[in-house]
Amino acid sequence: MNILRMPLLRLFMVMLLTVCCSKSDNAPGAMKWIAESPLSFRFTDHYVGVDVPAEGYTFVFRCTNYPSMKFVSASPSYDLSSAYAVKHTGFYFGKIEDNIFTIEFIPDKSGSNMRTARITVAAGDETYDFTFVQTGSE
Repeated sequence: MNILRMPLLRLFMVMLLTVCCSKSDNAPGAMKWIAESPLSFRFTDHYVGVDVPAEGYTFVFRCTNYPSMKFVSASPSYDLSSAYAVKHTGFYFGKIEDNIFTIEFIPDKSGSNMRTARITVAAGDETYDFTFVQTGSE
């Protein structure tokens, strides 16, 4: 007797594979953020765009559904000497402590030049992109 011809066994195997291979209902999913600064932002499931004042500014973001995270990339060229600190000399310095992402931008006195920083953080398999745009003072 072929074991796969037994309907009850086939049903059990299908149910087992469905339960074992489906995403858990308890998984946090996409990273959710709130800003700990007076400026308002529009967060999406995977990125946020931020206008940085020419005078510089320190932004603080808190992830509400993951207890910790790390940096995975940043551009333009950067020093990613650890998974919890990133810097671009003369532009910004960012750090992560548990679920808090803090980034400080220095004043831009370059005139009409525009500077852009793209930083990606990750918690488990989930990633989130921050794009910061700073326009120099006139």
